[in-house]
Amino acid sequence: MVDQPIEENSNLSSINSNLSAFDSLDPDLQALVGDLAKRIYGGEEITFDSDLLHHTAKPLVDGLQKGYGKSLVEVEYNSPDYKALENLTKNAFKFSASKDFHILQDMTNALRDGDRVRSFDEFRAEVDKINVKYNQNWLRTEYNQAIAASQATARWQEFQDNAKAMPFLQYQAVMDSNTRPDHQRLHGVIKRIDNPFWNTHFPPLGWGCRCEVIQLPGKNHKETPDGSFQKPDVPPQFRENFGKKQQLFSDKHPYYEGVPENVKREAVVASNQYLSKNEISTTIKEQIEAIEKKGRREYKTIVIGAVANELKQHAIETIKFEANEISVTTKQLEHATREFKTNAGHALTSEELIMLPQIIDECEIYFDESHNNYWYIYRNGNRVLKYVFGKYLIKKEMLFTLITAGLIDEVNLKQAIRIK
Repeated sequence: MVDQPIEENSNLSSINSNLSAFDSLDPDLQALVGDLAKRIYGGEEITFDSDLLHHTAKPLVDGLQKGYGKSLVEVEYNSPDYKALENLTKNAFKFSASKDFHILQDMTNALRDGDRVRSFDEFRAEVDKINVKYNQNWLRTEYNQAIAASQATARWQEFQDNAKAMPFLQYQAVMDSNTRPDHQRLHGVIKRIDNPFWNTHFPPLGWGCRCEVIQLPGKNHKETPDGSFQKPDVPPQFRENFGKKQQLFSDKHPYYEGVPENVKREAVVASNQYLSKNEISTTIKEQIEAIEKKGRREYKTIVIGAVANELKQHAIETIKFEANEISVTTKQLEHATREFKTNAGHALTSEELIMLPQIIDECEIYFDESHNNYWYIYRNGNRVLKYVFGKYLIKKEMLFTLITAGLIDEVNLKQAIRIK
């Protein structure tokens, strides 16, 4: 059990602009935790759940992309930006899997009140408290840390690129009543970029830290002597340079205590799968860019994921087709981006087509009986996205592929049968 692994404080920065997202729990996460509670109460020992991991990791991945200012799809493969985002993403999954382990442990421990076994209703009430604690209250601070650490990573790379012309860094605190006195004492301290000082004093130096570092040229600047300022007592899990290490959370975080090897392995597998989907999104992006340029392009089929078990069985029984892989072809991407659909306001944006590999497993699935195809439905804010899939003959091969895509009104979902 982790007891208060992080501390909320009033020193929240201007990056804290998305806290309304944590004012209430995600309904899908609540339902998932409810199912896990039933399994645990039924005697199942659970240390890892892949669905829970993706729910836990998603806000941290969103935060790191916001802080870094770019997503994996927007940068060149294997570039310094790509490698930095890849490392940050892997750390987000590692952290989230460890957090989930402690959530599940706390849920298991909640089965008993001393020597007494709680009733299921009592147990569910305790589980709800655990869920709020981890996935609402503490998540606020973790999200801000993901933004701050990824900002630090982007800045550190920028500083390294400019180190020859600008070899000094200067610590800058926000000098107001919310700033920690320890951090205020570092305000104005100058050290060379290669000074070991920055290995332990590069912000953030605590939860909600708003401090930053600026870069200075060699001319007219010199290092601040060590004896002329008092170094703060930095908490152990912040006594490192997140930007240099390209990670969101320190290995000293309490979540990592007692995590079994199988959970660590599952985190690696999940992060690799996520990164693989981003590579697929990059391929889709390249195809859409070629289509928009109306130039010569290679017609190709792109596998974007596996068919959900519910759909696989349904397709065998209804459309007499065994679907295993979900694919997208250049021809169907052209159809989905046709100008008449855009002009009518029915088309998805390029970004909503590019993100399909990431969200495919989260979609609701409906069967359209009149056309014998399947609607993958995803809600992107107030937009209801419909990706239509079905069997399609391409170069003498029958595929389960994207047929078209567009927006749909919520009320029109009643025209189809929900199967997932």
